[in-house]
Amino acid sequence: MSVPPETPDGHTSLLGTKSIDFSKPLDLSVLKDKVAIVTGGASGIGLGIVKALAEAGAWVAICDCNEAPGKKVEGELISEGHKVKFILTDVTSWDSQLAAFKAVLDWTSSRLDIVIPNAGVRGGLSKQSFTDLSPSEDPPKPPTLALEVNLVGVYYSAILAIHYFNALSASRGAQDTFKPQLCFISSLAGYGDLPWSVDYGAAKWGVRGMWRDLRGKRGVNGLGGIQANLIAPTYIRTAMTADFVQAAEGAGIKVGEVEDVVAGVLRAVADGEVDARAIGILSGQGNAGSMNFDLEDDPVNHDGGKALLEAVQAGKLGPVF
Repeated sequence: MSVPPETPDGHTSLLGTKSIDFSKPLDLSVLKDKVAIVTGGASGIGLGIVKALAEAGAWVAICDCNEAPGKKVEGELISEGHKVKFILTDVTSWDSQLAAFKAVLDWTSSRLDIVIPNAGVRGGLSKQSFTDLSPSEDPPKPPTLALEVNLVGVYYSAILAIHYFNALSASRGAQDTFKPQLCFISSLAGYGDLPWSVDYGAAKWGVRGMWRDLRGKRGVNGLGGIQANLIAPTYIRTAMTADFVQAAEGAGIKVGEVEDVVAGVLRAVADGEVDARAIGILSGQGNAGSMNFDLEDDPVNHDGGKALLEAVQAGKLGPVF
């Protein structure tokens, strides 16, 4: 593949988009009455995204396989006056996701503006998977849930989002300048090594590859103006990560908060100038999103490696990530 020439302002002709200006004030009013789907929205990062979108006035569908917490969140947010709907969804099932998207369209009279495939699980493979067996034992089938949820599930969500965004493009009024938003949730584990997290790492690299092949003018932007961005968080403090986050902090790693990720997502979906960009999420150290940065993920800028290396060298992540 040939490397595209660098333009005078430092951006590449491949993407045709500018680096993100994080100092630009963010107008969240553009999200009012927009319709969003958030998979895995009943807890953790997904819940933070759901609350932020709902508080901005969006209609938000929580698509999650965990019914009790999902219904609880739905009830709480509705009682606060927000427009939220919980839809029981197994993201690893195409039929389940298709039914969920159709349910959202029924709920909103065929409107859809934002899709955030956020559902994810921890990896299940470890070094112990190999060291705990004697040479005479047959290895058990390796776990694949992380691949099914974190990669296949995201793939299904993306395909459905693109289909419905494109199918509904003709129904958008000329006065509606808001572009459909497909916001992928990957990880900095999709940019560097995470030893022995083979299934998790493979999925996050895969999500990044999916986004790269869909982004920009040569990708989904040509279908109803769809904008596709990617979020790549460092270690984030949630219930799912509680045990190894403590160890990470003990090793000097700067652990981020859900609010840091939410800040990145809001930048991606509410700032109309942000398209085909990858946002690295770091710990804001109490100031949500203050350390988030554009990964400059394109061939000219070494596919995000340069920006990540600079962040590491500046001590923004800690000794490792």
